[in-house]
Amino acid sequence: MSYKIFKKIAMISAIASSITLTSQVMAQDYSPYPGKLSAQVVNVLSASTINIEAETWPGYSKTFKISLPDVQVPSSTSEKICQRKLAEQALAFTQDFLAAGTTITVSDLKMENSSSQSATAKINTNQGSLIDALKSHGFARSAENATEEPWC
Repeated sequence: MSYKIFKKIAMISAIASSITLTSQVMAQDYSPYPGKLSAQVVNVLSASTINIEAETWPGYSKTFKISLPDVQVPSSTSEKICQRKLAEQALAFTQDFLAAGTTITVSDLKMENSSSQSATAKINTNQGSLIDALKSHGFARSAENATEEPWC
């Protein structure tokens, strides 16, 4: 094969790789439902994972498995008993916080595509941000500053 053919193949490969990388980055930031959406809690799976039903279009609701963005919470599967207890307390706190909210909204919804049921989003009630409440009560910490430091 000639040098020109190798050069064209290399260029096509570079373009294909660039498109793939761009689509992956865009998928992480895709927000098919911008703004704040009214929501109802379906159930709470963990302190940072909540199933909600949100109105995505007037008269149309969709159920999402929401993960809170950029937070770390104690694990209920930890080897340490004290961490499992803290995870149980964090779960109960999240359940109580959301049950006490008269209005619940999700915002900054990010997902792979509009048909996905898993997403990251911030959850707010009339009492404020769930993320802020978890952090202020010691049940969550920033994922950016997360260390291997134990919870207890």
